[in-house]
Amino acid sequence: MNISDITALIGLSISSLIFILLASRAKTSKFSLIGYTMADKSISSKQYGSSFVAASSSLATVMLFFLTNAKFYGLTLLWCGLTYLLGQYLFVRYVRDKDVIKEDVRTVSDLWFYTIRSKVNARIITALTITSFLIILFIELYVGSIIFGYFFSSFTPYYGVISFIVVGLIVIYYVRIGGLKAVMQTDGWQLMLMLVSVIAVLLFSILFQSENGPNFEFSKFFSFDAEWQNTLVFCFWILIINVSLPFTQLSSWQRVAACTSGEEVWKGFRSHILKFSIIWFVPVIAFAILSGKGMYFGDLGSFLDAIKSSGGISELVLYPLIVIGFGSALFSTADTALIALTTSLADTNTFKKSLEKLEVKKLKLYITIISFIIMLSLAAVFSVAQANVGEWFLPLIYNVFGQLGIIAPLIIYSLWHLKDDPISLKPTGNWIISISILIAWFIIVYATFKAVEESNQLWSQLSTPIGMTLTTFGLIIGLKFKNLKTQ
Repeated sequence: MNISDITALIGLSISSLIFILLASRAKTSKFSLIGYTMADKSISSKQYGSSFVAASSSLATVMLFFLTNAKFYGLTLLWCGLTYLLGQYLFVRYVRDKDVIKEDVRTVSDLWFYTIRSKVNARIITALTITSFLIILFIELYVGSIIFGYFFSSFTPYYGVISFIVVGLIVIYYVRIGGLKAVMQTDGWQLMLMLVSVIAVLLFSILFQSENGPNFEFSKFFSFDAEWQNTLVFCFWILIINVSLPFTQLSSWQRVAACTSGEEVWKGFRSHILKFSIIWFVPVIAFAILSGKGMYFGDLGSFLDAIKSSGGISELVLYPLIVIGFGSALFSTADTALIALTTSLADTNTFKKSLEKLEVKKLKLYITIISFIIMLSLAAVFSVAQANVGEWFLPLIYNVFGQLGIIAPLIIYSLWHLKDDPISLKPTGNWIISISILIAWFIIVYATFKAVEESNQLWSQLSTPIGMTLTTFGLIIGLKFKNLKTQ
């Protein structure tokens, strides 16, 4: 461990302390369920914008995704960013124009129940949300174990599990202090670190000198190792996921519901588009330059090794900045996932009424216990399966987006009919919709295992549109069994 490693670790420690201090500023004298999960609906446009950008891309996860999926370098990475921005734009415009911020619509499940009075469907949607965010939290803590394990792997064979738990405990601690308000309060700091680290990656790509000389072949970045059919399927998958994801992801709705108005949401989005573009597109430019110089990386560790071994400014300045940014970026998604899991358990059709009746001390205790159970359960899974987690990384990412994608037809229908009177379905209609969701869910899970078995992500990519088609037909058929009166 040299001076640059020590500098990076000190920086990460200071950053973690700042997270806790910022979270403390969000602490309120009166603790409540809506305050913990919805920040008392007090979030400003500036806070929304910072949170939207910070949470839109956990830098370490996205970078690792790019690095280990080199077949899809080039224009497809730009396509990812552009389509994600398009999806967010459509979502925010809808929120502003349709005034969907309502007291009784806190989650995606609540949104469905607000238009279709089906508890069975709503609870299945909640289950999908919970499993999705459990996987998201697992992925973030896993990447955290890689980053911290990069420093401590030579000290103990248990570095992975220890790092996994330490990152989880930090997130639990500062989220517990102020709930969603603490998450939103710290996102501004996270965003600044992410911006600095992205610029540092760009500077490294410019300063890096290839052993083969200064020859720069930019065209390499736009050549694909994958067959054009696979690239086309991947781009189609990215389009449908990124356009639908803001509407189906609980954290998007939670962030919106915490704002004072739809207009504030729109202002926050519009004022942070430049920062979003830097976070998403500057890494693409940086890796275009590196690939043009003949540099590819198999994993995050080899990328950090390349920076550290370059010496000079790259080792002493850029390396610590990148590590601090990567490490801190984990929190931007891990804390969002943790608060979303708590919110899922407190929506209309789960335990909202029971939790609201609890005294403040008991409510705090329950939330803390739930958080620890979640974290320790994920740590137990990681300790057993850590040797094979790398093989599951990409399939799990596809799985998360696939699970959220299959409920898109239901959520879009709910939004379309949000102003109409609630619909009540006969049991037959409810079960048709429920079965279609469950079959689609099974297809997504099966494709995940198949992708790991055959090391081919095509299964995962195709399972999403197939699942969405099934739930669409299930919805169309189920709606034919309406009751004459609403419940």
